[in-house]
Amino acid sequence: MPSYPEELRRQGVAGRVELQVAIDEDGSVQGVKVTKPLHPYLDNAAVQAVKQWTFEPAFHEGRPASWIITIAVNFDPEAYRRQEEEAGDKNAARAGSPEEGTPAVLQAILDRGAEYCRKLAG
Repeated sequence: MPSYPEELRRQGVAGRVELQVAIDEDGSVQGVKVTKPLHPYLDNAAVQAVKQWTFEPAFHEGRPASWIITIAVNFDPEAYRRQEEEAGDKNAARAGSPEEGTPAVLQAILDRGAEYCRKLAG
């Protein structure tokens, strides 16, 4: 999902950015062009988000084919608020189990590394 700064939401900057997206044979995005701008920051945010997407490959006469589509990215303050709340609820539910990159997991990795070094020294 593209970034949507709180300041722009408070200012009421909302609407949609339309993009023309070129997709190659394996479903990777090869290029993105803004065809209907909204706001310079939101236009760029939409482009950067879509560049990270992967699509199902398209086929023409049984063979993979590149294609161009038009996509609209909507910037709706209320929808973003709901999504942030849902993400917060999911993060709170996962807080009980350590995830990769958390201090508990990193400490466990360091402890195992230290144990391995002790074995090598012995």
